[in-house]
Amino acid sequence: MKISLNTLKKYIGVGLPQITDLVELINQQLGGVEEVIDLGAKYKNIVIAKVVSCEPHPDSDHLHICQIEVGNNPEYSKFKIPDSNFVQVVCGAPNVHADMFVAWLPPGATVPASFDTSDPFVLGARELRGVKSNGMLASPAELAIGDNHEGILEITEKDLSPAVALPLEPGQDFSDSYERGGSLSVKMARTFVTNYFKGERVSTKDFNLTDTTPVVCPTGTSDPEWEKLKTDNPDLWTHSKLLEAAKEFSGLVNAQRNSFKGKQSPKPKPDYPEKALNVAVLSAWAYTAGVLQGNATRLKRHFNIRTATGKDPLNADALAKGRHKTDPQNYRGLGYRTDPQERGRFVERFYLQAEEGSGITPSAIDIAIKQFHVKQAQLDVLKAKAKAKG
Repeated sequence: MKISLNTLKKYIGVGLPQITDLVELINQQLGGVEEVIDLGAKYKNIVIAKVVSCEPHPDSDHLHICQIEVGNNPEYSKFKIPDSNFVQVVCGAPNVHADMFVAWLPPGATVPASFDTSDPFVLGARELRGVKSNGMLASPAELAIGDNHEGILEITEKDLSPAVALPLEPGQDFSDSYERGGSLSVKMARTFVTNYFKGERVSTKDFNLTDTTPVVCPTGTSDPEWEKLKTDNPDLWTHSKLLEAAKEFSGLVNAQRNSFKGKQSPKPKPDYPEKALNVAVLSAWAYTAGVLQGNATRLKRHFNIRTATGKDPLNADALAKGRHKTDPQNYRGLGYRTDPQERGRFVERFYLQAEEGSGITPSAIDIAIKQFHVKQAQLDVLKAKAKAKG
């Protein structure tokens, strides 16, 4: 039987000893541990890269000269083409093409398939028929994740989304539609990423006079805004701050779910454990994380919502009681709808929470809802003045 150390940490809920001590304990009390595999060491140098150009090699009938985008890690600057942000790699795979995402092994990396052998293959920078090639674009076989060695691994958008750490269990993929307790949908993943970048463009000093309503990405149809976002952000899937935010949001999702595990009295409403994945909550949390990137203190407070004690992090019961005097009678409380008003209210709630760090409380929910309506009135006045000026 194989078991992940990360899976153990998730369910045990307490700190684990060092791996050598843990193995000794298991050997003493449960049974022999045959092998410990450090996947982090095996795959630590792999970079998800985008092929931005792919041209035939002038002196080969099967090689291609590729330029790849590898992000802004200064460690890779020495491999980049002078006066360029790209790295050159010569590739002989028949399926290589421009605009695909690939697994790049830079010079100095060990090919994973050879990692545990007596003769590990460490890559370098070398010339292939007169053209310099930095490392390699890897096949599934070379990555030790499959048998195919005839073509390189092509990483799809669904594969990339877990790279920004949005909550998925090992082996899961994003689904076409979300079901309570299941994996995220592509729509939700896109919505998270899109709103993070939208928030990054908002200045905190102009926050109270800016329309800060998150968007929800469409599904089942073309999305020009999503395509433009990918074009404008070539390092989208290696963006360190987005990665950090997604990991923190994953922590919030898990904390919200875990706070209701085994709880029988009073029995929670079925949507409470999944409250973080309400699209209004998800989009507003990501938007606020983007807004606060320039303020480390307030960003930390935003991330620390998940550490609340004594209740679930989002205080779902208090959210359900949150409402405005203008809300219709059938309004069920904050966190049930996903319309623009609901999304805007959650941005105000998360933004104010980051100022105080006091968590999600009934009084703070009331203030955030009222603040949203004050802002909307101010924005309406500004629009009216602009229209009057012609």
